Amino acid sequence: MDPKLAFWTGTTVFFTATLICAGMGWRAILRGEIESHRRYMNASIGMILFFVGAYVVKVFTLGKEDIWSWTAGARAILWTHESIILIMLITGAAARWMARRLPEDQDPTLRRRHRLSGRGALVAGVLALLTALFVLANMFRVAA
Repeated sequence: MDPKLAFWTGTTVFFTATLICAGMGWRAILRGEIESHRRYMNASIGMILFFVGAYVVKVFTLGKEDIWSWTAGARAILWTHESIILIMLITGAAARWMARRLPEDQDPTLRRRHRLSGRGALVAGVLALLTALFVLANMFRVAA
């Protein structure tokens, strides 16, 4: 298997685990388990940061994919995926930033914004995974 394809296959599995961890954090907060929620979300953030670092290493060691050999539709799905990832990172960072203020700030508006940002990040993560599966399937098709 091509090393780039192996990287993306592995990171898809890793990202799935990241989303499962975030989902467990979401379930924990629904049960009122604030500390458990915090741990799951911090673990999920750590996994995302690990992926970003691994991606940088991958680009420097293996290079980028030649997306111009892909169909226009496949490139559009990739760019949609990348846009959703950006939304996930922004909303996740916003939720994390607000979470740091929650212990001192009992403002219900801040709690609501934190909840909406976190929910947005989780939904974007699920959409990112779905689009990643299409991108990965295209990579396998091109490699065949």
